Amino acid sequence: MESLLRTSQEMSASSYLTLEKFVLEVIRIAFLSSEVIDIVTVKAEKPSALAFAQAAGVQMTRSRAVFLHAGIKQQ
Repeated sequence: MESLLRTSQEMSASSYLTLEKFVLEVIRIAFLSSEVIDIVTVKAEKPSALAFAQAAGVQMTRSRAVFLHAGIKQQ
């Protein structure tokens, strides 16, 4: 619960140009917050982002091994 609160505070204090970057940052924070997390799925939607759609959204699932192998480390 503590890591969820910390993630929420970090995400509220920042701005992102894309949902993809936002979701990747949530995944990064999740992996850095606990060594026991092996896989993370994050889904984010931005209501009213597109005039013809209910919401624009993205969902990503990443494993720790692939995520860290890609070189996405603590900033």
